[in-house]
Amino acid sequence: MIRSRLKAKKRSGKDLNWKWLLIPAFALLAAILLNTFCIVCAIVPSSSMESTVKRGSLILANRLAYINEGPDRGDIILFSHEELGASLIMKRIVGMPGETVTIISGQIYVNQESLSEPYVTGRSGEDFGPVTVPDGHYFVLGDNRENSLDARFWEDPFVSAEEIHAKAVLTLLPVIQTIE
Repeated sequence: MIRSRLKAKKRSGKDLNWKWLLIPAFALLAAILLNTFCIVCAIVPSSSMESTVKRGSLILANRLAYINEGPDRGDIILFSHEELGASLIMKRIVGMPGETVTIISGQIYVNQESLSEPYVTGRSGEDFGPVTVPDGHYFVLGDNRENSLDARFWEDPFVSAEEIHAKAVLTLLPVIQTIE
């Protein structure tokens, strides 16, 4: 009788040992699901968005930001573009669907009205356009215009709504701050 109780305790102890593996397994599953469906964590590889987001920053982007509403002018988005390969690109929305965008001596004009852009650094003196943004598409530029390979240089200068993966919301490193 004592032997059977000891065996039962040993068996129940062994049964509990494998259950501890469930905690890290569920944590890993939760992280994969969050990263696949809710957020994007990425390191910024270039200086095209400086001084808003510095090169090497770890950012957090919201994949669910555009479920109920579309993007707005000024949003910093992560997107893919067929001309740029499979990696995610980060730029700011400047032109909305149906708008005409022109750049004259580095100044952006949307529907012939000057666009105020206090976040821009490294303003290029180049001219571009005019181009009219098609329905369901956006025109995007980097904040550091002198060091940004953006829509001005692409054969197809528009990002479709389907190519947008997330809205950048936070830098986590080197300093936690909201991205605007």
